[in-house]
Amino acid sequence: MTAAPRGKTINIDTTPQSAHGFREPFELFALSLSLAGTAAWLVVPFFVRPISSHPWPTVGIIGLAVVAMFIKVDVVSAGRHMTSFVMTDAALVLAALLAKPEAIPLAILATIAFAVVQNRPPMSKVFFNLGQEWLGSALALLLFSAIRDDKLVSVRTGFAALAAGALVGVVSATAIAIGSRLTGSGSHRSSAQSLLIVVAGSFGNAAIALQLVYLAHVSLALAIVPLMPLALIYLAMRGIKDQQHSSDRAELLYRATSNLHEQPNLDDGLLGALEQLRLAMRAHTARAVLLTPQGSVTCIAGDSPAASLEMKEASPAIDSAARRLANELPGAVLVRSASPMAADGAFSAFATEDAVFAPIRRSGEAAGLVVITAATGGLCELYQSDVDLVEVLAKQTGLALERGALEQSLSQLIELEQRLTRQAYYDAVTGLANRNFLNEELERLLMEEQRAAILLVDLDDFKTVNDSLGHVAGDELLSIIADRLRECVGALGLVTRVGGDEFAILLTRIPDLDLAIRVASRIIEQVPALATIGGREVGVGASIGIRLTEGTPDSPIDVLRDADLALYNAKSQGKGRFACYAPSMHLEVQERLVLTAALTNAVERDEFTLVFQPIYELSTGRLSAVEALVRWRHPERGELLPDSFLALTEQTGLIVSLGKHVLRQTLAAVRAWSAVLGDSPFYAAVNVSGRQLQEPGFANMVLEEVRDSGLPPSRLLLEITESVFIEDTEEIRVALERLAESGIRLGLDDFGTGYSSLSQLHRFPLSQLKIDRSFVSRLDRNSDDRTLVSAIIQLAEAMRLDVVAEGIETDTQLEMLKGLGCRRGQGWLLGRPQPADSLAALLSAQVKQPRLSSV
Repeated sequence: MTAAPRGKTINIDTTPQSAHGFREPFELFALSLSLAGTAAWLVVPFFVRPISSHPWPTVGIIGLAVVAMFIKVDVVSAGRHMTSFVMTDAALVLAALLAKPEAIPLAILATIAFAVVQNRPPMSKVFFNLGQEWLGSALALLLFSAIRDDKLVSVRTGFAALAAGALVGVVSATAIAIGSRLTGSGSHRSSAQSLLIVVAGSFGNAAIALQLVYLAHVSLALAIVPLMPLALIYLAMRGIKDQQHSSDRAELLYRATSNLHEQPNLDDGLLGALEQLRLAMRAHTARAVLLTPQGSVTCIAGDSPAASLEMKEASPAIDSAARRLANELPGAVLVRSASPMAADGAFSAFATEDAVFAPIRRSGEAAGLVVITAATGGLCELYQSDVDLVEVLAKQTGLALERGALEQSLSQLIELEQRLTRQAYYDAVTGLANRNFLNEELERLLMEEQRAAILLVDLDDFKTVNDSLGHVAGDELLSIIADRLRECVGALGLVTRVGGDEFAILLTRIPDLDLAIRVASRIIEQVPALATIGGREVGVGASIGIRLTEGTPDSPIDVLRDADLALYNAKSQGKGRFACYAPSMHLEVQERLVLTAALTNAVERDEFTLVFQPIYELSTGRLSAVEALVRWRHPERGELLPDSFLALTEQTGLIVSLGKHVLRQTLAAVRAWSAVLGDSPFYAAVNVSGRQLQEPGFANMVLEEVRDSGLPPSRLLLEITESVFIEDTEEIRVALERLAESGIRLGLDDFGTGYSSLSQLHRFPLSQLKIDRSFVSRLDRNSDDRTLVSAIIQLAEAMRLDVVAEGIETDTQLEMLKGLGCRRGQGWLLGRPQPADSLAALLSAQVKQPRLSSV
């Protein structure tokens, strides 16, 4: 009369399969069994009468049954079989001999209720136990009534009591056998063994109860006689349980240790050890989290298909919780779900049920954590004795780790470490080594005092491509550039990416600086080749700083710093150049800092002034335009040319305020010349940088300045560079179109030196092309340049664009340009830059002599 069967072997699979804990066929069987037992007890009271003339009260029988329920010993083997020895059969026989029939089902119900409160089993198991107990006791009582006579003490009554006890065992064993088969965990052999054990145990319990009643009938003092062997049996079974527990633990530890140390693949060894532990403890999951400096990996053995045996990278939450517990726990600990400790986030990250936690230590340091979680619903409880078992496994795992065998053989852990290492030393976009790798390799070479060279490569105009086409296109271009750098360097050294658009090349065992210079020249020549990205042709140049390592060993930081100084020096000379490091560059950096500080207030102090270079019509010699050029009257260094400070204004953003100042002064000068200009198509050209065009209010600022000057917009021409083709954002196009629609002219400066496509000229409302001085200077020496200049002039005529050639310094160049059909030109041969008042005199002289036959 209890939820635990008496003296029998249980082999019912307790793996949860449904909402109630068992498969559906078993649930139906349990419900049917409980209904049958209920029906039987609705009939029994009508056919059975008490044999005792003074029946015990029902409350006494209930108390006796409950007490008998607690006198049990569970013996659990290393597998999933449990044998329970209880005395509830004896309580049934006592109730049949001494109580009224209706006391028996109430006693059974009381023991079931106590079992539910204590263990909280699934409802299907509750119905199963209630049904088989009620049905067995009802049939046993009917059999007892059919055999006994009217005497309490007689052979027939005694035989009836023994038969009733045996029948209870038969019914219980049969029900368990059917339930086991329905859950798929039973066999014919185990069912036969169970029947034999149950019947024998029930018969023995009935005999003890019969002796107790008959001896007490003679003398109450004699009732102690059958209780003495009962106590001895109980103590013997407890000893058997303890011995078996020790034996099972030893067997488990042997198998787990064998798995850890003898498996060819220790991945499987750890998982196998966890599975052995889970089965022995009848737990829900057994988990081990192994910690590494880069991350952690978790090994899980579970009782569900979703988490049967698996090894995977631990989540950040599990990794954090495992690290904390592995460092803080002094040893293995059992955490009950209802205890305050279970509310701690580190524990709840692993389990909401009871769980055992044991830290794994390697050489005294935290190396991981073993976690065993109990099954839900109280099917299998974790005990304090399990703590020692888990701790032993944790120590064995720590020993395996300490020898290095486990971490060297865990393939998934190695893969994780390799992936993390690659992330730490390689660039994800280009696949090149990164700055960390470069620093370590450079430090090794410096320690060995090997001669090497660092080439720091910065991509010219890459930011323009990245901002206008997007980061995806920028990454694609970086990959293309990385491939080109590999081709340029070959086997001479290592190519790395050290920043957004910055690469570093480490050349090893080079004989002299000349080799580094040859590699740099090759890079500058090959990197700018156009690439098609997103249907558009784009390109970037390369500027390079070179630093040779020789003499006293340097540090990687010093070498890279010096290479960066050389790179800055190269960029200050223009795009697509290289420079070799020299100690004097440190002084130049200091000077540049001083110059930058002076630039900050130069506009407010009115230190910038303008000069104007005349632009002539080559066929008539008429002065038709001027280009405004800025000069800085430095209070200490005198007049500085744009090459010495314009790059700094770009970098610091001062170009915006300086550009506005230049525009305003240019318009003021042209307004002062208005009297001599009349209605001629004369204009002034002002250079505009890409940084200025990117200002949101640039177009509004220009239109406002022109309006305030009172000049017609056609008096102003804004010269932009070819980099605008790469920038080519919607905002820039809209701004330029607004300016063109207002009547302001737009010209393309230094045409042919950029990386854009000629087909892109129609995208902007241009009115002029300017041929760069580099082509003009080689007209009399290079036929290719003559062909290119001729093509530019023909292209401009086809697109109805004006052409201006700059940098005309010889008569030969002038005559060749006139012969090619170039309309306008400027240069020192025609006129040097001069102040506004000098230009006014020149314009006045032209009015008095309106035509020149030729320049």
